[in-house]
Amino acid sequence: MTVRARLDLAFANLGHAIGRRPKLAIVIMLLLIAAPASQLPNATFDTSTEAFLHPDDPTLSTYNEFRDQFGRDEIIIVSLRPKAIFDFEFLEMLREIHDRIEEEVPYLDEVTSLVNARATRGSEGELIVEDLMEEWPETPEQLRAIEAYARNNESYRNLLLSQDLSLTTIAIKTNHYSELDAEVDFETAFGDHTNGSADSEDDGPRYLTVEENAEVALRVQELLDEYRDRGVEIHVAGSPIVMEAVKSSMQRDMFLFIRLTLISIGVLLLVLFRRASAVGFPLIVVIGSLLSTVGIMVAAGTSIKLPTVILPSFLMAVGIGYTVHILTLFYRAFDSGLSAEDAVSSSLEHSGLPVLLTSLTTAGGLMSFLPSELAPIADLGLFAPIGVMISWMLSVVLLPALLCALPLRRRQSDETSVPMGIQFEPQDRLDRFLRWAADFSADRPWTVVGISAVIGSVALASALQVKISHDPTYWLPEGSPSLVATKLIDEKLRGSITLEVLLTREGENAWYEPAQLQKLDQFSTNAMKYESESVYIGNAFSALNVLKEINRALNENRDAYYSIPESRELIAQEFLLFENSGSDDLEDLVDSQFSQLRLTLKGPFTDSVHYADAIPEIESMAKATLGPDTEVVLS
Repeated sequence: MTVRARLDLAFANLGHAIGRRPKLAIVIMLLLIAAPASQLPNATFDTSTEAFLHPDDPTLSTYNEFRDQFGRDEIIIVSLRPKAIFDFEFLEMLREIHDRIEEEVPYLDEVTSLVNARATRGSEGELIVEDLMEEWPETPEQLRAIEAYARNNESYRNLLLSQDLSLTTIAIKTNHYSELDAEVDFETAFGDHTNGSADSEDDGPRYLTVEENAEVALRVQELLDEYRDRGVEIHVAGSPIVMEAVKSSMQRDMFLFIRLTLISIGVLLLVLFRRASAVGFPLIVVIGSLLSTVGIMVAAGTSIKLPTVILPSFLMAVGIGYTVHILTLFYRAFDSGLSAEDAVSSSLEHSGLPVLLTSLTTAGGLMSFLPSELAPIADLGLFAPIGVMISWMLSVVLLPALLCALPLRRRQSDETSVPMGIQFEPQDRLDRFLRWAADFSADRPWTVVGISAVIGSVALASALQVKISHDPTYWLPEGSPSLVATKLIDEKLRGSITLEVLLTREGENAWYEPAQLQKLDQFSTNAMKYESESVYIGNAFSALNVLKEINRALNENRDAYYSIPESRELIAQEFLLFENSGSDDLEDLVDSQFSQLRLTLKGPFTDSVHYADAIPEIESMAKATLGPDTEVVLS
């Protein structure tokens, strides 16, 4: 007996075993489905950029090191466009919104607006660092003085105020560590992190979770909705807001796709078989395979990400094909007079091996995704093959058991013997069409090959036109509040996202050197001149801006002294005075040793492909300007 014959016999025997104890088979299969399906309430969705990278990816490790040192760089930007910014009524409203955000929105690290923007000034040789509106303006003269200072402060430009002074912002910075790890001890939370992986709980506290970020975004939106009828145009943008909008759309779309897929499958099965059992049983199989696969995914601690959202629809499409093969042969045998058990055995004998080979080849092809550098694609390479094999198992065990356990009505058939291997005259249009297609292919093979070659050539030419793209704003519908806000802030404030440049020099206080700070100033200026087709740098901010503010304040607040001091000792003294003033702003800009400095470049929220071209150019510019003694890392 050949191997093929032995396998066919094994599937036939499997059919008889299931047919004799169908209820037992059903119970076992349902228990196997229920175990992983019980994990579904723990399912999470992750639309963050970090989710595209493996925990050990060097890029993610660099970003995590940055977050451990300087905190989270993703900021929610609330833009407000009143009739006039420096107006008593509007400023009262701004203060109210600012205070309520601080009090009512969870997981916040810092909220910055004109209300508490840093104002650095000198008075009688003393450095004073305070909030811009430390003393709330009561008279027009006080308000004009505040306006004059704000207009003249470069640190506010394109950050808190637009160039045309038509728009002001509230910048909301969230915690970078999750409150789920609030009990982590001080040393663990703030010590050195060698891995920085957000997916590994053993390497330290977790970063702010997607669910916590969503809670922040939703609470901010709800709070601002209370002020939209006050004559002030309000928009909310920033990566956290866009990602939350994408996540909400993804969740809606996934469940919509599942419903539409199930409806499509049900309608087509009804048209093909015209039997209720041929609709209900396959749907039980595909839903069971879907619940099992996603449950295993959840149990493994894997979130549902943007690319993996296709997994449910894919598994249902694949699984339904297996059931159609088996059902077609089963009903033909059953209608010809065989018992349900014999019909199941016969259908598995003839379709079991082809369905198994189809499953194995499909799963094997999907496993080619496993080495992908993108984590969601690798996830598909792991869980999609598992889902395919679960679909196969349910198709050859659960489906036959349902067919044997529940009563089925036979249809009148002209076929009087087991149909396997016997030629029948086509009985309907579909059979006749398939017979015609087979005859045409056999009689005119070169015609078929020629037509296929033309279609393949056109398809290949079209496929070569496909472009790589990653632009979350493009996924949102036109008119989406997040999209409108992002475009407005990109236009008015010259960018809504940041590119972080980490500049490291050997030795303690290495960034006290005037010559090196001059090079940093030159690079910042050159970076702000950078502009390509879709990327520009709208602002460059670092500890250098703070130093210039200090120097101007200590020189009678004269703008001519908005510059870098000429000696290392003076720079050290000015930074020390700033730290002693009570401000902790330097903690977000430079490390405690003054050896690693953070330069933040602000740019538009555009297709990441454009940044792929811009980043190397900016990095080369930085290295050429700052010299070989400065390590340049972009994050």
